[in-house]
Amino acid sequence: MVTLVRRARRPRAGVTTLPLKVASRATRGTSGGVARRLVRPLSDDGDTLAPQLHFALLLHRLAGFGPSPDPVRMRLDHRRAALAAAGPWVAMKQVTDYATDGPAGALLARHYTPPGADLDEFGRPRPLVVYFHGGGFVLGDLDVVDHVCRLLAATAGVHVFSVDYRLAPEHPFPAAVDDAEFAFLWAHEHADRLGIDASRIAVAGDSAGANLAAAVCQRTVARARLVADTPVPAAQMLLYPSTYYLGDFPSRRKFSTGYFLEQQEMDWFFASYVLAGGADAGNPEVSPLLAPDLAGHPPAVIITAAFDPLRDEGEAYGMRLRDAGVPVVMRRQQGMLHGFMNMTGISRDAHEAALAAAGTLAALLGTTRSGGSETRPEHSPAKRLPARSI
Repeated sequence: MVTLVRRARRPRAGVTTLPLKVASRATRGTSGGVARRLVRPLSDDGDTLAPQLHFALLLHRLAGFGPSPDPVRMRLDHRRAALAAAGPWVAMKQVTDYATDGPAGALLARHYTPPGADLDEFGRPRPLVVYFHGGGFVLGDLDVVDHVCRLLAATAGVHVFSVDYRLAPEHPFPAAVDDAEFAFLWAHEHADRLGIDASRIAVAGDSAGANLAAAVCQRTVARARLVADTPVPAAQMLLYPSTYYLGDFPSRRKFSTGYFLEQQEMDWFFASYVLAGGADAGNPEVSPLLAPDLAGHPPAVIITAAFDPLRDEGEAYGMRLRDAGVPVVMRRQQGMLHGFMNMTGISRDAHEAALAAAGTLAALLGTTRSGGSETRPEHSPAKRLPARSI
């Protein structure tokens, strides 16, 4: 059964995060010209890191964030940084938290109903995007990507179903993939009750979450080849995805330190998620780039960041999809860091890049912006729905 976990509410930064939030707002308020005078330009391949993001890197270091063997501390630091850097809060028509009996206990999720009309311009229910947060399979929660999901819902005119999958090292591979697949199938089964178009359910995610979105596509496409009527995502949006854990790409070497996501941190993620579960880095569900056959996968939007160690492997995955005959829109966001979707409160350039990503998703799903923001309360009880077992 499905029960209400809590009334969905606006995430609160907390007292310890307020200084970071003030600094973040000050960074965003700093003009590009002023920021350029505060930091020395970082350039690569003719591109320059957005000055506000460069300045934010300095604040990140001053705040004392960095790799730690304690996942609890790292999750707290990650949450503080994300909430401090969160972009403008957008009200939804309704936001509801759910818990359902997942593959190994309660699985939490948050459903965002976009503002505006329930039907799109063609009189159809709006699409749904099942969203998986980033964080190396170790960090992150529903609140960390709350503002990202709101931006996607309002800008793309879609429902968003954000999934709080199990985290490593407590739950190593394949726990996160199992939860991600379950959430997609659950949403498809309950499309009518969620008020969505069952034929237009996409998967999306950032970083590790994009890896999960790709893994869901791999699993469902493989099953659909054997079992008729198996649901397959209508589309996939992969934001700066992790696609090959042990890949040796130029971007990995160029941006291994000093660009927010560092090699030391990625090694810790790998040990916590892959090695702790006794998995092989060559498993395509760990490293989607190594999948033997990508034919028949859903159309993809792949967004990479110019100053990101994961840039090249994300683009390599896009090329493999394209070579397999899959329609792919690839965009490298100039001047951006890994995680820019979570930095829209710091950088106007990051906010514009996030809006562009949402617009591309809307085009892929055949919808348009749902309308203006609602100001009425969005809290409502969760609907009691039967759980789905797979």
